[in-house]
Amino acid sequence: MTEVQTLNEDIFLKHLRERILVLFEGLNSIKKDDLENRLNLTINFLEFLLANIEDKLKK
Repeated sequence: MTEVQTLNEDIFLKHLRERILVLFEGLNSIKKDDLENRLNLTINFLEFLLANIEDKLKK
């Protein structure tokens, strides 16, 4: 791996970590009446995350 690729991977992983931490914070503050909306947001985020990982693996 080149230095640029390593730097890009580090940036990708740091951003990914930040997004997952925000997701966990949101899930930990769930109110029962808001559960369905949070679940939909979580599913959308995970789909987005998987697409990003797939793109990274194809490169």
